[in-house]
Amino acid sequence: MVLQFQQGNSEDVWNYSSDDLWRSSSIAQHMNTDLSSDERTPLLNRIMIPTPARVSKWTESFYKRTCILNILPVVLVLIWCSVPIPFDDCETIVCDYSDYIFPITTNVKNGSPTRINFWYFLFWYYGLYNALALFLITKLFSIYALNWYPKALGAKITFTLFWFVSQSIGITFYYLPIVRTESVFWVCLTFFTMAMPLAGALIIIHRKRMDRRLRGRIGILLVSEQSSSSASSPPRKPFIRWIPTDLPRLRAPASYRRFLWFCTALAVALFALIGGEMYAYLFLSTLPHTPLDAFIYVYSWVAAIYIMDAITDYILYRKIRSHPLASIFKLYFFMIYFIFYRNLFARLRSVDQFAIVQLGSFLWVCIYYPLAMTPHVHRALVRFIGVTLTYQEYKEKLGRSFYLRNLAENTTMLGFLCWVNILHFGPNRAAYPYFHMDDRDGSPYNHKLTVMAALVIWTSELTSAFITRFTFKKVFKHSITQQAIREFERYPEMIIGFILVMVHVLQNILLALIKLDFAAGLEK
Repeated sequence: MVLQFQQGNSEDVWNYSSDDLWRSSSIAQHMNTDLSSDERTPLLNRIMIPTPARVSKWTESFYKRTCILNILPVVLVLIWCSVPIPFDDCETIVCDYSDYIFPITTNVKNGSPTRINFWYFLFWYYGLYNALALFLITKLFSIYALNWYPKALGAKITFTLFWFVSQSIGITFYYLPIVRTESVFWVCLTFFTMAMPLAGALIIIHRKRMDRRLRGRIGILLVSEQSSSSASSPPRKPFIRWIPTDLPRLRAPASYRRFLWFCTALAVALFALIGGEMYAYLFLSTLPHTPLDAFIYVYSWVAAIYIMDAITDYILYRKIRSHPLASIFKLYFFMIYFIFYRNLFARLRSVDQFAIVQLGSFLWVCIYYPLAMTPHVHRALVRFIGVTLTYQEYKEKLGRSFYLRNLAENTTMLGFLCWVNILHFGPNRAAYPYFHMDDRDGSPYNHKLTVMAALVIWTSELTSAFITRFTFKKVFKHSITQQAIREFERYPEMIIGFILVMVHVLQNILLALIKLDFAAGLEK
């Protein structure tokens, strides 16, 4: 007797539409399962997963949008970096080195403390930065509609476990001399922390995929028949033999391939994080620079950012087809570019250096964006590049890009102008020698020149943005502000993703610029 059977269907619940991938509740509804208790808590419902009605209230006026999207991220980061840092070579928690900041005589009594307390740095400064990085990854997975944590452990336990693993690695490496004075190590450790959820989700999904592939095999149940000559012998047990079949090889489900593209986009974004830190480290280690050096530094980094942005933009629009994720990633790359561009101001020594760096940006905004929105450029892209967007879709995509550029410009400039003063005059001045800019330190950089030039550049950016927006509205009949409001209401979780991205990138540059010296504390 021969029985033939096939185990299940490899697609199972992998067939949900790509249109439903932007919200975690969509896939939960498709799978006929309820959201977990973690996702039903009031905090997550009201803040981390806002409703369209609540987002509509947040974005109904210019002042509310400015407070939430520009001021709130900066305030959170300023609170984080303004809490007085305890130094091991200071007798008080808040070091009294006012004579160093405002010396009455040429003899400085206390000097500048250098030995940051490691445990404070680990659990407050780096701990909060690390936790928010995990929060950001969790939000990206939530918008993609996939949980990166094992179901058996749940979100809170897995999140806490990954955070403690990262902190424990920091404690272990604290005792290695090579990393006691390198802030780049801590950024790399955050890269590892953010990659852990990605690797965990990839392993879980890949195992499920392999299980479904095994279900597609054909089995033959063989039962031996007794002959008359062996009637007295005991019956043999039936057994299953897996045999080759002529069935076509099952193709990987579309959702599985889409997830692999999502992993690729995240990997590119994490590489940009590390690449930016290494680039800034190289620039700071080769000071001082000529105006040409500054120009090459800025626009070579611009080229790298635009290449990575183009890669992720292609993946998220063409392979994943998720507008919220595409917008968040584009804002992420704009923030990385502008935050390094802003902090370059602290190492420009003359007005002509500021002018050279800013001139290209001003011309790019006022000429490229209006020119790119013309129907002629759209037709050329359709004919020679193969763009499949309609002209209206093309205008919306270009307008979205310009809105995110303005958002990154204003947030990074506001943050820079705040912390360049707080870290120059405040209690954490000693931890950030990058922002000293004092002639008495033998530094060629000037604090007043930096602030004034930054204000002039911000004014030029606001002017160019106004000219470009006015051109969009009058010539092309397209308001990018109204478009952004509609998209916020359609994809309410996107605004939380924006805030987390901005806070993370602002924290990232400050962590890279802090001066660490734990070696002396260890030798005590």
